[in-house]
Amino acid sequence: MPVRGLCVGLSDDGSVASSLAAAETDPPIEVETVPTGTHALDRLTTETDDVSCLVTGYEVGSMTGLDLLAAARVHDPNLPVVLLTDDGSERLASDAISAGVTDYFRRSVLADGVGPLVDRITTAVSNYRTREAVTRGYLAMETAREGISLLDAKGRFIYLNQAYADIYGYDRERLLGAHWERLYPDDQVEQVYEDIV
Repeated sequence: MPVRGLCVGLSDDGSVASSLAAAETDPPIEVETVPTGTHALDRLTTETDDVSCLVTGYEVGSMTGLDLLAAARVHDPNLPVVLLTDDGSERLASDAISAGVTDYFRRSVLADGVGPLVDRITTAVSNYRTREAVTRGYLAMETAREGISLLDAKGRFIYLNQAYADIYGYDRERLLGAHWERLYPDDQVEQVYEDIV
């Protein structure tokens, strides 16, 4: 699946957006450009959720890249956001990191090419997609009608859904951290061991 990058406020420096689009990567990077933060927010909230990463300048119309970051996080709290700035001040870097930017680049770092930016974008998107897949899997287990549980190497419950707890008539929290033997009378534990080996 391609990485779909939404580049914001980079029209004065089309080389970044066009270089990203031309980069040979696996997966490929598809680039869409919009002139301002307002356009980016419209794109994020009115069209399909196909944006993989937001790459924004600092001055993006009537807002800053940090304002756009905050608004984008309302739409999707985990969307990777990369901030490109002309100013390399420590204060701006600190503000960006405190605001939760995924990555921060001074444009001067990209003078020799967008390779470092491409690497960071693809890594951030890969991590984002992995988190999204884990979240979907967790939600599927939580809402399943079938009982699902996970044990650690010592046979203790590290996860169980409500359906599993209901099957055995236990409070979910009481089973977390308990050994699976708790669910069976002593005279049945040996038989269970034999069945699972």
